[in-house]
Amino acid sequence: MVARRVRLSFPAGLRDIVRECSITIRSGSTVYDTIEVFRKDGFMRIRPVFHLMPARHVSRKVALASMINLHNADGVGRTGAIRGMVAKISAGREIVMGDGFPNIKAVRDSAGDYVVFDGHHALLAYMSAGRKHLHEVPHALVEGERGYVTLKDIRAFFGEHGNRIKRDWKSYKINWRAPKAKQLCKAKDMNMGQLMSSMRTLLYHGGE
Repeated sequence: MVARRVRLSFPAGLRDIVRECSITIRSGSTVYDTIEVFRKDGFMRIRPVFHLMPARHVSRKVALASMINLHNADGVGRTGAIRGMVAKISAGREIVMGDGFPNIKAVRDSAGDYVVFDGHHALLAYMSAGRKHLHEVPHALVEGERGYVTLKDIRAFFGEHGNRIKRDWKSYKINWRAPKAKQLCKAKDMNMGQLMSSMRTLLYHGGE
């Protein structure tokens, strides 16, 4: 069993104010497993009373543009879906899954960098809608016992290609849209800011 803490955060309607809760999960071998256990158990118990959680002011701000992404622009696709999300955000709605769980899920590595491992489309949509910092968007942050996750945890984000990656994992991205032999590729868009710049033409001038 691996112990990880899942920290759930939602904007509370006022500038730099959030509602948060966290639960330690001792189950599952990967970060994905931890999220699924939390969603099926902890989140179902928390959801009805989450709005009663005390709100707090955010002192440490994490820029969305600084977060490490797992995909280059050619591995994202579905720009039409992103534009649809932007419309929802502009209408005052948040981007969450069917059960209300955040689309955006992230971890922090040993260097202190925040890594988005799920929810790239939603994060791009929020950035397009003008959100600047992580606390301004609903998200789940998975933390290891020391606050950060291990290199083994991060390799799992690359699926079966993870065993080809050493400590230089930030030099690679994964493209699940590509043929298997080309799914692991060199990083071009190193963070979400660069990914947003690469996606800008597609987002604002049409695309798939």
